[in-house]
Amino acid sequence: MERGRPIPGFQAILQGVQFNLIGLFFTGISAFIFLTGRDFGRDIFLQFVRRPGLPLMVIGMLLLLQSRIMFLGYREINEGSGGMAAINLIFSRTLPGVILVVFGLGAMGLGFLDMVAPALFDSMGGGFLETLYGVR
Repeated sequence: MERGRPIPGFQAILQGVQFNLIGLFFTGISAFIFLTGRDFGRDIFLQFVRRPGLPLMVIGMLLLLQSRIMFLGYREINEGSGGMAAINLIFSRTLPGVILVVFGLGAMGLGFLDMVAPALFDSMGGGFLETLYGVR
């Protein structure tokens, strides 16, 4: 294997990790509802509206994983003439990857801020969802 080349199939592994994280998130919520014996669906939704730290962290992690997949790309995209390969690299891998990194770090940062300093998060506009859904 060439030095500096990603492991073949590494993108598929990262996408599998993404699907596992999504599944674990929803399985955890479902298990909590099942084990308590009551339907807390609305209560859980309202808690996520009040304190969106955990969903923001999960979304941020998924965005960062997807950005890594975008940066790695696939081998066929590098084939072709020099100009087309450069355009494909910039517009189909690098630009979307940078955008996903920015959104992922932003979501992770906001989720962490909500978990660590909820009052500061609310003062920065974190109460928007509460106002939107009429939650007190």
